Amino acid sequence: MWENETMQPLKYCYSPEPGNYLDKILPFMEQFTEYHNGNRGFPFLKLPPELQLQVLSYFVPPKIDVTTDLVRTHCGIDEFWTLASVSKDIRANFLKLLYSRTTFMIHTRHWKYRWRMTYPSYSETYLTWMKDLPDDLGSLIKNIIIDDLIEIGRVTSDTLSKFETTECCYLDLGCVYQCWNCFGENSWWGSRPKVQISRQRIGHWQVRWVMDPGVEAHIQDLLDLVQVMNDQMRSIGFGKELITKLVLAASDNAEFRYEVDNAWASLALPARHVNEITFTTGPFDKPSSTQYPPVTTINQASLATSGIINTVLETDGRPSIQPFPTNSVPPVSVPTVLPTIVPSLYASSDGSTTYPKLVISSQNNSTRRYLGRRAVGQAMIDQTEVFQPVATQPPPPLIPSRGDHPAPRLNIAPQSAPLSTNKFYANFFLGSQSQGVWTHPYSLTWSKGTQSARSWGMAISHIDANQRVFGPRNNDIPGSPARYYINPVAIQSIIISAAELGSSTILTTDSLQAFSANANLLPRAGSSSKITFPLVQGMGFVTGVYTNLQPVIQSSVFFRSVTVGARSWAGTFKYQITLEDDKSWLLYATPRNGQDPQLSLVSSTELRGVANWSGFIQVAKNPAGPSGEFIHDNVAGIYATGMDLTASTFSQTGTYEFRWKKDGLTGANGLKLLMFALPHHVESFAGPTPFARTPLRLQTTTKGISTAVVADYWTLVEANLPVDLGFAPWNGSLPQGSRSTPTLSPTAIDVINKVADSEIKQDMGNQTDLDSMYFSGKALSKFAALVYAVHELCEEPDFARLGLSQLKVAFAKFSTNQQRFPLVYDTAWKGLVSSGSYITGDAGQDFGNTYYNDHHFHYAYFIHAASIIAYLDPQWLQLNKEWVDLLVRDAANPSTSDPYFPFSRAFDWYHGHSWAKGLFESADAKDEESSSEDAFFAYAIKMWGKVTGDRSMEARGNLMLSVLARTLRNYFLMQEGNMNHPAEFVGNMVSGVLFENKVDATTYFGTNLEYIHGIHMLPLLPYSSLTRPSSFIQSEWSTLFDPSNPSAPDPASSIQGGWKGILYANLALIDPKKSWDFFAQNEFDERWIDGGASRTWYLAMAAGLGGAP
Repeated sequence: MWENETMQPLKYCYSPEPGNYLDKILPFMEQFTEYHNGNRGFPFLKLPPELQLQVLSYFVPPKIDVTTDLVRTHCGIDEFWTLASVSKDIRANFLKLLYSRTTFMIHTRHWKYRWRMTYPSYSETYLTWMKDLPDDLGSLIKNIIIDDLIEIGRVTSDTLSKFETTECCYLDLGCVYQCWNCFGENSWWGSRPKVQISRQRIGHWQVRWVMDPGVEAHIQDLLDLVQVMNDQMRSIGFGKELITKLVLAASDNAEFRYEVDNAWASLALPARHVNEITFTTGPFDKPSSTQYPPVTTINQASLATSGIINTVLETDGRPSIQPFPTNSVPPVSVPTVLPTIVPSLYASSDGSTTYPKLVISSQNNSTRRYLGRRAVGQAMIDQTEVFQPVATQPPPPLIPSRGDHPAPRLNIAPQSAPLSTNKFYANFFLGSQSQGVWTHPYSLTWSKGTQSARSWGMAISHIDANQRVFGPRNNDIPGSPARYYINPVAIQSIIISAAELGSSTILTTDSLQAFSANANLLPRAGSSSKITFPLVQGMGFVTGVYTNLQPVIQSSVFFRSVTVGARSWAGTFKYQITLEDDKSWLLYATPRNGQDPQLSLVSSTELRGVANWSGFIQVAKNPAGPSGEFIHDNVAGIYATGMDLTASTFSQTGTYEFRWKKDGLTGANGLKLLMFALPHHVESFAGPTPFARTPLRLQTTTKGISTAVVADYWTLVEANLPVDLGFAPWNGSLPQGSRSTPTLSPTAIDVINKVADSEIKQDMGNQTDLDSMYFSGKALSKFAALVYAVHELCEEPDFARLGLSQLKVAFAKFSTNQQRFPLVYDTAWKGLVSSGSYITGDAGQDFGNTYYNDHHFHYAYFIHAASIIAYLDPQWLQLNKEWVDLLVRDAANPSTSDPYFPFSRAFDWYHGHSWAKGLFESADAKDEESSSEDAFFAYAIKMWGKVTGDRSMEARGNLMLSVLARTLRNYFLMQEGNMNHPAEFVGNMVSGVLFENKVDATTYFGTNLEYIHGIHMLPLLPYSSLTRPSSFIQSEWSTLFDPSNPSAPDPASSIQGGWKGILYANLALIDPKKSWDFFAQNEFDERWIDGGASRTWYLAMAAGLGGAP
């Protein structure tokens, strides 16, 4: 059927054009080699017809239905065929024709068809094939094959029995050799074993071998020959993997293999010239390339594969307090006849300014004068660098310094740069140092002599989705989602250690930066020998850099087998590891002086190398078989050491880049780094970065599936920055230029002013002078928004000015550092902290502010209040700018040139959101509860940058808001179909508290639904429309809180206290009219407004979004 096909020369099928990624190359079959000498083999048509169909169904990938050409090229006396993806019917007919007349071998594990094989090869292949087929089908075919083999005299029953008990099949020996008939008919016999390897024409390898007769001896001879071939290939710089077949493209990258739907894609790359190599050997030493534990009987109960599940919500530094300051707003009723408020100024007898007297008019249709407003939130049309320093001078004298912070700097090497406190690696210098560090997708934990391995090395773990543990179902929510999901900890899959590490081992850290740090294991304090672990977020390998130690690789999951693989590059040794949990890992060892580490399996938990070894060992999990192995092979030998972040904005587009730092064989053939990207990264990849993605994927603990990217830098773009976002109500769903509508109707203004008349007269000093930076800041921010609404939206500047005066007095208590717990500059960790814990001894004072908890939450409220004050009174700015800048520098210092604060303490540019936990050890690492307050911080610094003229800060706030809008909808605000959290959890709709290792739909202060959802709403301000998608709000409201839905588990109408106001203010983002009607009602209960908000602002926001009459 193929005789009439037009034959074309073999073509390479990969090109770097966009869209033609490696993960889209259609799978196609490997070489088909026709055999001309008529050796008898097993005919396919000997099988019963029904078995023929079953066999074919295993050989045809299910999704391949594209018909392409059969391509042929010549290579000496041999014909090599590559059959591209063809339809199942065509393939089946071709195979029937082929197998009816040729000797053949089939290896289903590699989905390849090959024939013209000598008897040792195909007998092994048949048995390997049996392992891949279902038991029932395999046993039927096996009997036919064995009968045929015995019938033709190729093997005996005893030989087959012996072969089945060996473990050499895993080497894929059936794919290794074809005996090329080029020595004549007597070439099978000779006086002693000889092997010749030579390069034949178009980059293919040929093996010629001569052996004594005796079938049983040939099994070991084949094993020996594998070792010889691999040694020879290594000696000339080849060997990306074990030589597992005769025909191998002799090129820099050998052959690309990629698995799709259990089929193989093969991509031959151009060959390079290699001179012929000929050698003759005597009896072989019979080395084994696979090691098995000396004791093969494993007590399954001792396998440490379930880990530890931490179901406790850790509350260190987290008092169970609702996020509301004290509020003393008196009741206000709205008259049936809406008044017009006309302010007039009065002066008291002592000359001080008093509140204006409000004259109420019943004239609803009075003509109003609309005041012009200064533009806030205009587009920045030129390029702006995002990471410019705010300032670099020390804190002013009014901020005292002290160096006795209650959290010790545990084994941190001295460094001149400020120490990051809220970063992923903090567990390594806190508490017992025994909790994990998550780089994603891997986690690392200091073993400290625990579990089966009793190791003192660094344990590496990766958790698959099927290992998660789910909490009880919440039957109050439609769909009954799990209340939480947790990833087990303390699974010591692979441990990088040394023989010298024991009970005197110490863990130190150094080079603590925003995205990386070094962890070091020393046999004892002061030792010059150590293992250094560069910790970098997203790192593709876990790397241990050895200095003069004896490498020990351990596992508390137990080694099943360890195979010495072909070297990836000159100087790098490779090991393939299978654990007793069926997981596959790869290990690469690169010596500093070329010394082979000679890792030997001495027990089911330990591999041990040579003494006094220096170099680095890299470990990676490989869930993708040979395709994943190929990817790792091509990048092994270098490792990440850090990352530089750059960013700029132009008009409405923000671009940021991760520029990875690397070490190792950095000059080896232009090796690039393998790093893992989170889902939100992949969404925003731009430039060349999308083309650097690979098919390799690994599950993360709480951020979905990560994608391996091979590149030295990533480019990410946010194309719709909220440059027009200002202080006024803002609708993010509308087009740019029409999203802010600050002009209100006279009717709306009358209603708002009536409420404001009461709220603006509250005692601002009393409500803000609290023992908590968080609560004080919330009250200041509340009054600032109220004053802005009166001044700008209700156009009552004189009335607002007096409220502004009181607000400035209240703010001054903090800017002069005279609050109840003044701020201090901590010289130990380098930050601006509350003195509360110093004074009280309570680490939880002010939510752990002294320990660096929640600084971005706390200080955002002050920065927001300051922005509005400065906007309304530019002269105030000059007297207060330095103090407010200190808050920005502490929580979000944008430059490493500032020696007084670490770069970006809270906001994690890799994760795309902030971490709230400071200097508290945690079994589940860093966490964040309120995603909305995280976004509020970005909004606050944007607005502070705007009013101060700091274009870099404004641009940074815009970029952070856009990144947060992306990450919040990916990880915190879950709509149906969210792929980054398990389906069993998505029904909660919000993350609750998101840790690095678990997600718990709760809060630190209670489990009511309004708490869990409301903490992701407050404060409701103009940015909320950007970061809370309207589709999400609609689903959340209608499912959980809509009073008109009889199945809503928590109708807003039945909720009491400040949470009720928060829910209805949030409703303004999708239904401003209902929100307006709620806040404008005459029977409004002021207890529905929490102490961090005002009814005035909620009415103004609903009106500005179109809800007022």
